[in-house]
Amino acid sequence: MKRMIMIALVLALGLSLSVPGLAESADTGANMLMGGWQIPADGTPTEETRDLLNRAFNGIDGNAIEPIAVLGTQVVAGKNTCILCRITPAVPDAVSYFAVIYVYEDPTGKTTLDMIVELDPGTIHEAVNYDMYDTGEDGSPDENG
Repeated sequence: MKRMIMIALVLALGLSLSVPGLAESADTGANMLMGGWQIPADGTPTEETRDLLNRAFNGIDGNAIEPIAVLGTQVVAGKNTCILCRITPAVPDAVSYFAVIYVYEDPTGKTTLDMIVELDPGTIHEAVNYDMYDTGEDGSPDENG
């Protein structure tokens, strides 16, 4: 459970730093800006989220996809949705993994699977504890420490 929470937090931080506008606006509702990413107040997946994924993966077999959290939406000419999911391949002794799935829904309701970004927990590194270093006046690590 701790690993899943850590993955979700690292992912959210990474997205907020790499996707323009995602960290700037956490407003939901009527004040949504065109093109800006909106982070939902409660990212719990709904039946609508599951339906969106089912429509995006229509005709693609082989994986069980479980939405974990809706990370954000973006209004464009339609809507982009970013969803953290647990994916389990439909093979014997399958190992589940986490991925971020981007789905586009056009104004008519047609969905397109835009991108799947697999998360590799092995690439997550612990932050450096700068408290163990002597620091200079500006707060940066001292050369001698």
